[in-house]
Amino acid sequence: MKKSDYYPSETIRAITEFLFIKSDYSDLEPVDLAIVTGNYYIKTVDETYDLYKKGLINKYVLFTGHSSDGKGECEAEVFLKRWIELGGPEEMVIMETKATNLMENMVYSMQAIKDHGGFKECGNRILFVGKAFALRRILMSASYAGFPDIDKCQVYGTVDPAGLNIGPDCWWKSEKAKKRVFEELGRIAQYSLEGDLSIY
Repeated sequence: MKKSDYYPSETIRAITEFLFIKSDYSDLEPVDLAIVTGNYYIKTVDETYDLYKKGLINKYVLFTGHSSDGKGECEAEVFLKRWIELGGPEEMVIMETKATNLMENMVYSMQAIKDHGGFKECGNRILFVGKAFALRRILMSASYAGFPDIDKCQVYGTVDPAGLNIGPDCWWKSEKAKKRVFEELGRIAQYSLEGDLSIY
């Protein structure tokens, strides 16, 4: 089925391709470093671990995130615990535990990479892992933070089917999912105007 036939309108197709970037990850190439943005969907770690087991993450996994209010349970530490439970090597994990939002995820991750020997040590083939509908903002935040060759970086998006189920193949079918997608578009516009995202 062609994409033009799959989506119920050109507007939905355009929004999907802009925010989600892609829906098929079968063409992912091996990377040196996976940066996993903080959130409370623990299966993000399971999917990251699966990518590692498939040989797609070769050197490091960077878990980033404190909590949205800076007071709750540290997202990066929750992810680390799950990674170890699954059998992931602790020695390949880089931790960043200060970030309370996506922009800080990227800024503080850059510092963590520098503290770990920079891209010379960590590698410059990068995969960003996060919520599927936030992939565009992840890349724009990474560009703002100074990640090199952002157009060569890869992305992998997770979808919580038991939650709002905001996937690239279904977000327009639920009023709550649609609302969150349009909020995401609004955040990109707002943060770009405030200078906290980069389009370059």
